[in-house]
Amino acid sequence: MLGRSLRFLIPIFLLASVGIASLSSNTPYVFACLPALITSATVHKFPAPGIILYQRSVDVGEELYVFGYGFASDSSARIVIRAVGAENWLVFHKITDEWGNFSLSIEIADDIPTGHYSVAGLDLTDRWTSTWPLIVRNRSDPQLVLSTSHFSWYFHHPEFYLANQQNVSAVVNFAEDAFDRYVRDFNYTLPNIKVYISNENDQMTRLYVGWAGGDNLGFSADIFNDLYSARSFVAHELANRFQGNASMGWPWTDAHGLWQKLSDYPNSRFVSPFPYAASIMLLAELHYWKDATRKLHAVTNDCGFQLLWAIFQVYGWEPYTGLFQAIRQLNVDLSQYDATGATALIASIMSRVQGVNFLRLFNSTFAYRNMTIQQSTLGEIMLTYPILSGVTHLPAPNIAVTGSTRPILVPRTSAPFLTVVTAITVSSILIRRTSHRPMHISAKRAPKA
Repeated sequence: MLGRSLRFLIPIFLLASVGIASLSSNTPYVFACLPALITSATVHKFPAPGIILYQRSVDVGEELYVFGYGFASDSSARIVIRAVGAENWLVFHKITDEWGNFSLSIEIADDIPTGHYSVAGLDLTDRWTSTWPLIVRNRSDPQLVLSTSHFSWYFHHPEFYLANQQNVSAVVNFAEDAFDRYVRDFNYTLPNIKVYISNENDQMTRLYVGWAGGDNLGFSADIFNDLYSARSFVAHELANRFQGNASMGWPWTDAHGLWQKLSDYPNSRFVSPFPYAASIMLLAELHYWKDATRKLHAVTNDCGFQLLWAIFQVYGWEPYTGLFQAIRQLNVDLSQYDATGATALIASIMSRVQGVNFLRLFNSTFAYRNMTIQQSTLGEIMLTYPILSGVTHLPAPNIAVTGSTRPILVPRTSAPFLTVVTAITVSSILIRRTSHRPMHISAKRAPKA
């Protein structure tokens, strides 16, 4: 009886939260984008370079992940892989950042013989790092397929699945819920997605890896050791998969071009601004409040993320959903544009969809990193898509950007994120149940991707 009474009060909580939002609707949501720093062209030489090898063994066809530190800044670092007892070397190059760091993934190609190897780094001034041992093994075809409503999960080593079945089931169930929620958010669905699990027997440490390519997703097996990381990666890469269905070439994925400059700041984390923001929204929508808050506060000084998150906070999914729908209806291929042109088209469509001038907000943000979308670029966009003409005359959005160091990432009480939290926390305690999805396990060999 008490439960029914509290359920009856849920609409009241919803109305109350919306009422709170309306009280401050005239106050702009303000986010910070710290101005670009003036950097020196001097190459810095750090005391001693070093590398971290995240695996001690790797299967042929999988990725070897290396992190380098203390190398000469803004220069070419070399990773040298040599078979024990052999004279031939494999050399891979990576440009370091201004702090002498880099991250590198190396595909262990099919023509690399199995056996024992040594891995070391060499910097611009011919300084060697310490050597790490590595074992390269043969890789079998996937031996186990876990089929659900929207996914087929491929495992190469059934023993890994059996040893981690409880966490795997939790992640698989979350992926199903995430898929259903994104169908509502993006307003379209996708065909069955293949998910390939790699590095099951590598004993990978301190690194979680996910990727989206074509119609497939992939994750390193170690994400199953940490359910927060698993939910975060699944939500993130699934957002990539959904937006990739509308078009390829999204500049805010992996921070291309001017989006990379928006992310470039000392001690900042380089993120993919849109899928990162979308994944936080999804975690909140599925009532994983702690996960959403943790991921929200994990990124700092990334102006691209701050910009897109501010739009989420004030307008929710509406401008993004309209964007993806318009991209699909207009048959837009963003990969035909450079990052600036694609961004101009994205902001113009969002402006038309929402009826506010997001272009002004985008340019105001870019200005703090010494960039802008030129009028000539906008003119080309308007000529190609006349329906977008006039968006620059729309009213400004209820969002402002500042270059100060004011606190950031703290949503207003009027924001959709906190409105949902306020209203649904009570209801989620009463009516949330763990969802159990039907699964089918097959021991047959899976087709190759």
